[in-house]
Amino acid sequence: MCVWSAYAGCREAAPVLWESLNKIEGIWGGFYTGLVTMDENGLHWEKCVGNTDAWRRQYRLEDFPGSSGLIHSRTASGGDAHRAHPFIGANGIVALVAQGASGIFDDNTQAFTDCAKAMLARGRKCRSAIPAKAARSFALTDGTCASMSDIVANAVEEQYLQHGDPVRAMKDACSPLPEESATIFLFRDRPGFIGFVNVNQHVVCDFEQDGVWLSVSRIGVPGLGFEIPGNSVGYVTAEGEQHREPLGPRYQSIDTRIPGGSLDAFRDYLQKHPRVQLSEICDNALAPLFPHEMLEYRAVTAYNVLETLYFSGHIRMEAVEHENWADPEPGKIFLISWQ
Repeated sequence: MCVWSAYAGCREAAPVLWESLNKIEGIWGGFYTGLVTMDENGLHWEKCVGNTDAWRRQYRLEDFPGSSGLIHSRTASGGDAHRAHPFIGANGIVALVAQGASGIFDDNTQAFTDCAKAMLARGRKCRSAIPAKAARSFALTDGTCASMSDIVANAVEEQYLQHGDPVRAMKDACSPLPEESATIFLFRDRPGFIGFVNVNQHVVCDFEQDGVWLSVSRIGVPGLGFEIPGNSVGYVTAEGEQHREPLGPRYQSIDTRIPGGSLDAFRDYLQKHPRVQLSEICDNALAPLFPHEMLEYRAVTAYNVLETLYFSGHIRMEAVEHENWADPEPGKIFLISWQ
């Protein structure tokens, strides 16, 4: 699991996104950092291994112009900066950040591998493709391995270049590639436009006078925001336009119910186990409340309870540096305590 935010509006995107990511970086990420912005000259991006402090030692926000952008922080998943988000299509038309996991779609390796190999046969190579094998990467016929999200970015870009319809491109590319994830897109020729695909994850949209925000958490947006349902493909714009439609029949069975007792379970666990990460609370306190192995709102529940308790002042989140087993650059995690 990772965290990300997106913005399109009348302000410079880079500092807006940086402020948002610093609020959520360690909730479920903190070990890889990446930023992409867009202006009339195209996409501008850089990413690195390490937390936001590591990124700032290498790059400057003022070198990323434009009023639309995406920002991302990834968990300690192994690999070098190729494994960090954003991912950019081979033609530099589409940019992507994503968070999530295979979830119930543990058998999705073949679908992603077949998609990447078919694109490679047509001359479309993923930018992240490297000889080394890393977690959640897929072996290709040329001896390289590509990241899951890079395959998605390339598939959407390939579709978009054929017909120029971003919703159709996202839907046609993503519906056959099953994963429980929330994926956000920029299209180079569509300023002020943010595309989204959400499968069973927490995605918050917030329209304000100076633009639109998307984030994995209400903590990452300036206002209250609203939930984008978990079987969705669509877009929002800086001018306040929104469009959403179902991604496909594969995802119609999502159980959006939040179990009773979730707040109590979260609180009781924290009172017995101070200074723990959200992932630990989710696995040990909330997951037992979900009785089925199906598309259930586990991550959505974890975020909703976290946000409720955070904004009511019942918990505190302490940012601490954490050793990255894969690289000397440290990560950053949030340790949650009851107060």
